[in-house]
Amino acid sequence: MLEKLLKNPEVLARHKSAPFAEERERYLAHKSDQKYAESTLIRLASELLLVSDHFRSYETSTEKICVSEIQEAAEKWAASQCDSGRAQTGKWSGMFFARLATDWFRFLGRLQEPVPKPCWYASLLEDYVSFMTHEQNLSRKTIHNRCWHAEQFLQWYKPRRRGLGISSIQITDIDDFLKTCSNRGWSRSSLACSAGALRMFFRHASMRQWCDSCPFGECVRMQLFWPPPARRDYRAGAARPPAQAG
Repeated sequence: MLEKLLKNPEVLARHKSAPFAEERERYLAHKSDQKYAESTLIRLASELLLVSDHFRSYETSTEKICVSEIQEAAEKWAASQCDSGRAQTGKWSGMFFARLATDWFRFLGRLQEPVPKPCWYASLLEDYVSFMTHEQNLSRKTIHNRCWHAEQFLQWYKPRRRGLGISSIQITDIDDFLKTCSNRGWSRSSLACSAGALRMFFRHASMRQWCDSCPFGECVRMQLFWPPPARRDYRAGAARPPAQAG
């Protein structure tokens, strides 16, 4: 691949003798298969040469490279660009270095992907799923729907919880959430389904003593019939309620 891109014998020899030569060849061939323009491939080859030099100590090992190490190398590279006068801020140089290095090492299977931090309510939903599966024998569709509605509420509630978990949730919070869903264009049947799913979730939460009592209470009357907007707007990224279980 390098022979096709680099016509200057001295430049080609420098690329061939640099670390990760075979790995760089494979990556460039992969990008060529994706129909990258030749000018873009030449630029990638030049940038990969810089990246490979920064990580030459990893060439003979199987150790994976952390994202933080790539970011540190990118910052050093950007600073060197500024010091040499080849860039004013180094911002774009650093960003391109980090993006290319991350994509290349991921392609090679050498990237240590960051472990996503579990959301604050993950263990609650796991327990709820286990209860519905093993003790209530509910269908997978019903479990999915109830968890979906519970998760929608918990995501919405996150900025309001102030580190208190669900123990501080009040009926007014649930009421505000349903009003928000109504304003997003949810139908009355979807609002009723959400209220019912949340009632079941908080009964379970009360049973597990995650909160003092079910915020719905025994006789609370949910107000589900706010005038819905004239036009439902399910914009990109807006949650759409799932079909109800039959």
